[in-house]
Amino acid sequence: MLKDFNGILQTEGLGSYTAAFKNNDQVTVMSCLVHIRRGFKKAEKYDKNLVAPVLTLFNVIYRIEAYADRNKFSPDQRLQLRQKYTIPFLDKIKSWLLEQKDQEHLPGTPIFKAVNYAVGQWPRLKAFTENGYVAPDNNGVERVIRPATIFRKNSMFAGNEHGAERVALFYSLSESCHLNDIDSFTYLCDVYDRLHDCPANQLISLLPHNWKKKEPKQR
Repeated sequence: MLKDFNGILQTEGLGSYTAAFKNNDQVTVMSCLVHIRRGFKKAEKYDKNLVAPVLTLFNVIYRIEAYADRNKFSPDQRLQLRQKYTIPFLDKIKSWLLEQKDQEHLPGTPIFKAVNYAVGQWPRLKAFTENGYVAPDNNGVERVIRPATIFRKNSMFAGNEHGAERVALFYSLSESCHLNDIDSFTYLCDVYDRLHDCPANQLISLLPHNWKKKEPKQR
């Protein structure tokens, strides 16, 4: 699916991404800041005092991003903000990581895993500090695909293949409504009322991205 892709590809640390694009100069593989942070959140349960400083630094970076979101910064403005304020905090995190790397934490412990994962992924954060278009993490993508994952788990109760196809159809329409800021119940009620007299060559106008609610007739 990605064989013709070029640009910035943001991923977690799965090794297959590195293998797939290691000889491709057209693709910049970028790591996900929240996946790096997640390891330290897990380690917090075992040594809260140890990871508190680095988690604070992560939180500051996300507050900087929130500030840019609230003020609707353009990509260029966001990039300037990151280069002025975010990079110094990233440097502090990197220094902390290198200090912990020298501490020789026990292999297999949460802090050992978190530090080694972060150090390995750190060079790939460079794209985040050089491009205002990209987000520091792929949380947005994960939020979008979460309903599909839940639907996949629930599909085991469809009963048969025909039922599963019907459910998938309605699910696709519902998610398309969501992506187009449409209330799916309102959409389906309106479309059901219009299907019976809609010519086949105009059915495309009833898809969520083309749909306009039918206005009530004036008396």
